[in-house]
Amino acid sequence: MIIWGSKGKTKIAGSGTFMCPTCNSVQRYKHHIAGKYFTLYFIPIVKTKTLGEYIECQSCFMTYKPEVLDYGRGMTRAQKEIHELVGMIRDKLESAIPMQYMLQALKDEGIPEREAGRLLIDATQNRMKRWPECTATYIASIIFCPACGVRLTNYSI
Repeated sequence: MIIWGSKGKTKIAGSGTFMCPTCNSVQRYKHHIAGKYFTLYFIPIVKTKTLGEYIECQSCFMTYKPEVLDYGRGMTRAQKEIHELVGMIRDKLESAIPMQYMLQALKDEGIPEREAGRLLIDATQNRMKRWPECTATYIASIIFCPACGVRLTNYSI
C-alpha cells in the first residue's frame, strides 16, 4: 500500500538585515518561502506549487511582504548608521546591561550626553524597568535584576 498526498512547508531562502517597520530600527530577518509538496509516506519529496513568501523579523517576529526589504532604502547614510546604532544599543541592553552603563559607554565614544540619551530612548522605545532600591535601569524585556534577582517594575520618563 502506497501512501501519498501533499503538505505545506516553509524553507528559509535567505537572511540579512533590514529596517523593521515595527521595531523602527535595523534588525536581522529570515526570508521564508512557503510551498506545497508532494509527499510519499508523509515525507515531502517534490515541491508542486509555491504558495508565497514572507520576511520575518528576528527581533519582534512580525512577518512582512518581501517588499519590506525596500523600506528605508531612501534613507541617507547617516540615518542608516543611526538606525544601526540604535539596533546595536538594543541588543546590548537586552543582554542585561544597565542603561547607565550604556549611556557612559556612548559618552566615552564621544557622543554628547543629550544625543546618547535620545539613542537610549529610541532603543528602549521608552519602555524601561528598575528596582526602586537600586539605581540601575534596564530595558523592559529584562524581568529580574541580574545583580540580586528581584523582580523589576515598569518605569518610563
